Amino acid sequence: MMLLKDILYRVSLQAVSGRTDIPIESIVFDSRKVTTNSLFVAVRGTTSDGHIYIPQVLEKGAGAIVCEEIPE
Repeated sequence: MMLLKDILYRVSLQAVSGRTDIPIESIVFDSRKVTTNSLFVAVRGTTSDGHIYIPQVLEKGAGAIVCEEIPE
């Protein structure tokens, strides 16, 4: 397990909302694999946009989300 701030170390960020000193147990790109304290990476693909799954991963207990577009 790592802290989010350690995972994001030296990554160029445009914005941060919330704390970065939270524990992350896994990093996932598939919303179906999100568990409590997962870091979900929302990726725009050719057939699906991971951003549309952000509400679902929050309900599943994702600890953090990395995305290109900040949801409303």
